[in-house]
Formats: sequence, structure tokens, C-alpha cells
Amino acid sequence: MFDWTSKEQLDKMRNWRKKSDGFLYKRDTMVRMMSKGKILELGCGEFPLFKDSVKVDISGVNGCIVANCNYPLPIKENFDTIIALELVSHLWDIDTFLKECHRLLKPDGKMIISSPNVKYWRNRIWLLFGNDTYFRSIGYYYNCFSPESLEKTLGEHGFNLIEKIPLGKSKILDLCGDFLVICKLSTEPKIRGLWV
Repeated sequence: MFDWTSKEQLDKMRNWRKKSDGFLYKRDTMVRMMSKGKILELGCGEFPLFKDSVKVDISGVNGCIVANCNYPLPIKENFDTIIALELVSHLWDIDTFLKECHRLLKPDGKMIISSPNVKYWRNRIWLLFGNDTYFRSIGYYYNCFSPESLEKTLGEHGFNLIEKIPLGKSKILDLCGDFLVICKLSTEPKIRGLWV
């Protein structure tokens, strides 16, 4: 279990994140700077970004509320910032997840999501040789998003995009390995498509 009071464990986490091509360190630093007010971290696992946030994870480590984000969450309060890093691709019920985020986000709040990019250049090579995408070949990815498809899905659930940011070495959104999306609640209701 991760101990927030242990300087040794905090340093170990920071060093590990810096070594991963700086991707996680860059992402986490950006998310920390963008987050404000009362924060909800969904699927944060062993490394939540904030000590004083409300944390939800299926594992229950670090004092997290034990919950599966595919189902309604046992939370009544509202939040200024909702963070879901590398979570949406692992959910089999994205509709319930986004309905819950819509319910839990304050009207002037924002949601920050990161996801692997199905349009990543390595995935394109896999497809060129007749293989399914890298995501589906691993077996625990249920949703494969590009920046555009995640923006569309969020729009269908009442969110407006604020910004899309490429993560990793590539600065080109369509070629980056992962991306970050910042969105807010829509001011006008959208009509969902017929598919669910």
C-alpha cells in the first residue's frame, strides 16, 4: 500500500514516473496544475495525484472508496474537478460512467480524462499487417478511442470539449500514444443517438 507520509515512497513514485519517457510525469504535472477545488479521482489505483482528494478505485488501496466505475458510484457530493486517467478504455459501460460523471460534476467544474490513442502510429502498423489494434490484442481494453471519438462520446453525454492535448513524444494529436481531454458540462442539452 502506498504511504503518503513516506518520503521514500513519494520519491520512488516520482522517479518511476520521470523515467517513463517523462510521459507520466508531464501528464501528472499538467493535471495537478489544471485541478482546483474539491477533486474526485476515479480509477487512481496506488498512485493518486492528490492527498486530499476523494478517491475511487476497484482495488480499495490507499483509503479509496471501493467501487466499480461501470456502475453507479456511492457518492452524493459534487466536485469542481473529476480526474479519470487511463480509465475510460478499461470500462465496458462508458454510458453509465459518463452519466455518473455528469451527475457528480459541479455546473462550473471540469473533467480531465486521459486515454491511449487508437490512432497511434504503432496501432496503424498493426492494422496494416492485418492485426487488430494493440488495445484489443491485450484483452483488457473495452473501448478504443481517438481524440475525435472521445470528443464525440463526451458530447453525446452532455459535455463540451475545452481542450485536447497530445501526450508522449509526438506533438501531433493523431500520432501521439496517449492524449488528455479537458471538458465541462454542456450548457445546452444534446440529443443522444439511438445507439447505446
